[in-house]
Amino acid sequence: MPPITILIADDHASTRATVRMILEMEDDLRIVGEVDNGLTALRAVRTLIPNIVLMDHHMPLADGLETTRQIKARWPQVRVVFLAGEENGRQDAYRVGAEAFLLKDSPPDVLVSTIRAVAQGQPALLMSLAV
Repeated sequence: MPPITILIADDHASTRATVRMILEMEDDLRIVGEVDNGLTALRAVRTLIPNIVLMDHHMPLADGLETTRQIKARWPQVRVVFLAGEENGRQDAYRVGAEAFLLKDSPPDVLVSTIRAVAQGQPALLMSLAV
């Protein structure tokens, strides 16, 4: 089975580094790119067509909601997992098409299992209840 390809979209380098460190330990997950704003995320998705985009809610140039809305309109097969610093954006993330929503302080095993589940097409509601 081919690896799950992942684009990390977050404007904080420290968050990207932490997520990268967690995911690089998994043989079935491959990071194909990292970006620090919504416009660059759209360009990267167009070029890389990752399986999963890990999306920050608050980013410059285009926030995570608008970026997700555009990704889902152009590349509906690309799945989006929101990584947010606060709970209050969950409903908005699902409204624009995100498949899952996690807080940035979620345990590493929850992040990894969520990515795997979303890549396999498991419904977002199940992921919400698991966290």
